[in-house]
Amino acid sequence: MEGNKEIVLDASVILKWFCDEIDSNKALIYKDGYVNREIIILEPDLIIYEIQNVLRYNKGFSIQTVNKALKEFINMDIEIYFPTLKLISIATDLAFNHDISIYDSYYVSLAKMLNCKLITADQKLQKKCSKLKFIEIL
Repeated sequence: MEGNKEIVLDASVILKWFCDEIDSNKALIYKDGYVNREIIILEPDLIIYEIQNVLRYNKGFSIQTVNKALKEFINMDIEIYFPTLKLISIATDLAFNHDISIYDSYYVSLAKMLNCKLITADQKLQKKCSKLKFIEIL
């Protein structure tokens, strides 16, 4: 976590805070870094919907545990960015030029627009965007 204190974490990283899976320990380092004010996490608004959707389909989660996870996330007071025309334009451009989903492109475009790193656990995303040096694998 060297350099710029601001980072974007995509859903593949944030979800590891709530699900015990490969590299959850690495993802939790970013959560702890944020809680300890060592880093600033910035997110597009769709992170909330992605967390909710993935946890909804996780057999280990009930209505109550999904809501509890979202409450925990919201209470962290992470800075959420809503789409602007500039962000929409960058996201569309990146989606077409790197053959990635619009959903993924919002994380990439936010990091690009804010000139900070994007951390992902999605190796396919990192491979498709390998020319973008601000994207790092967890």
